[in-house]
Amino acid sequence: MNRKSVHSIADIARLVGVSKSTVSRAINNSPLIGKETRERIQAVAHEHHFQINIPAQRLSLKSSRTIAFVMHPAHNAESRFSISDLFQFEILGAVTAALSASHYDLLVAHVDSNDPE
Repeated sequence: MNRKSVHSIADIARLVGVSKSTVSRAINNSPLIGKETRERIQAVAHEHHFQINIPAQRLSLKSSRTIAFVMHPAHNAESRFSISDLFQFEILGAVTAALSASHYDLLVAHVDSNDPE
């Protein structure tokens, strides 16, 4: 297999001669995999510039790792931005940074409290 043909953990599993679950555990530093096997798998993954496909991983784990941030409109309906909105955006920036550090995504929703829907 050449470098460009390694796209998944199945490709690495074929190269190393182990199961896909063994590759997954090794890449995620699971203590269930022996040190020598983990190092061999990680070396092959590194050699082939393998990167985990995050959307595929999330589907497999059945976890979106997404947090919703629901924003209420400004108190002043005439203005789209107000001082309170700018404060919300500052908070949103800090929340985004913290979530990103923990490998979470952020979904921002803007709701109108006057809309019964």
